[in-house]
This record gives sequence, C-alpha cells and structure tokens, in this order.
Amino acid sequence: MTRKRLVKLLMGCGYSRNDAQLLADSARAYPSYAEYWRRRQSLIFSFHKATLPAARALRQMAKALKAIDWDACAAATRQLINALKGSEESTS
Repeated sequence: MTRKRLVKLLMGCGYSRNDAQLLADSARAYPSYAEYWRRRQSLIFSFHKATLPAARALRQMAKALKAIDWDACAAATRQLINALKGSEESTS
C-alpha cells in the first residue's frame, strides 16, 4: 500500500487531510503502510466489540429518557413544592 492510499483511506474515515498526513507519518514506525492499516482496523474492531454492550445500554437509557413525560414530572414537582410550602405556612 502506498502512503497516498493510506492517506485517502484515513480521510475516508473522517480525518482531515492534515491529520491523515500526521497519522501516515507515524505509520512509518510499522513495517509497511498496509501493516499499519491492518493493525489499526484490528484495534478499532476490538474496541468496537468491547464497547458494544455499553453502547446498547446507552441506547436503552436514551429510549427510556425519551419515554418520560417531562411535563407531568414538572407538574408533579410544582405540586410537591406547593404542598411543602403550604405545610411550612401551617406550622409557622
């Protein structure tokens, strides 16, 4: 794999041209650009696989938060505050 190809692949992953160039510079520490790319993809896959359960849990939490009726929660909070204010006035 050529350096130019590596830069294009990195840019395809969302890196800016300058960032891709910097990563390609660091890839010189590897035996080849292809080996750098293979190890990078393997690391990304391993990271994705390890974080998949957490991502699923976050999606479930987001879905649960969207299901909450926030207007009803606010109304109940106002009622509670008013009830507590009323009990303070009656004890004074």
